[in-house]
Amino acid sequence: MRKIEVKKVCGYALFSFILVVVVFLYFWVRDSILAYQSMTFRVWPSLFILPLMTILLGTLLAGEHWYQEKKEEGKWKIRRVRLLLVGVPIIMLTFSHTLFLEFDLLSLPSPLYMLLVSNSAYLVGGIFLGYFIVTSFKKGTETP
Repeated sequence: MRKIEVKKVCGYALFSFILVVVVFLYFWVRDSILAYQSMTFRVWPSLFILPLMTILLGTLLAGEHWYQEKKEEGKWKIRRVRLLLVGVPIIMLTFSHTLFLEFDLLSLPSPLYMLLVSNSAYLVGGIFLGYFIVTSFKKGTETP
């Protein structure tokens, strides 16, 4: 194999290793928080820490995009429209547990409520949010 291909393979192997470590770290933190929550009956740590961990996972998934953009010439630009139109609803989905408890939104229709407060809502929302945050930054001379 050529030197460039070996460098790419090593880079992808390192990326995969970091991704696996972060996923296992997420599950360890989640289990620790759930054990703490069952002993103390405090839900607030899980409402903030777990979504933040999923956002971290999403940013790692977009790491290759960030690395490619970093190589480009020019200044960093923010795709504001994309960040606002896609990011804000995903923030609300990611922190839906917190919003429901803080603003007492239990009066929503049952299927919508169940969808938004399910465990997968913050998980999927956080991964998408992290990905969209990283990919909303672009480096170059043209306007985004």
